[in-house]
Amino acid sequence: MPRYDYKCQSCDHLFEGISRVSAPNPPCSKCESPTRKVILTAPRIKVQSDWHGEMARAQRKMRQDPVPVGSTVEDIPRLMAEAEQNK
Repeated sequence: MPRYDYKCQSCDHLFEGISRVSAPNPPCSKCESPTRKVILTAPRIKVQSDWHGEMARAQRKMRQDPVPVGSTVEDIPRLMAEAEQNK
């Protein structure tokens, strides 16, 4: 179930709650008055892998060692051998 932030319409108390999308808003936890859903900030998602860093490194490498235009799959072993010799 999603988490929502609620704000009391009487005392302006902010609190967090978990409820179904179709469920009515819970009453205020301090004064039991009606509440409304509030959007405070966009959710933040932490990515556990270093996918963006890997992509950036791959792009930098491609800029340093571009594959010549017109190369074919058969050219890959030769190009890799040349790249190793030039390092």
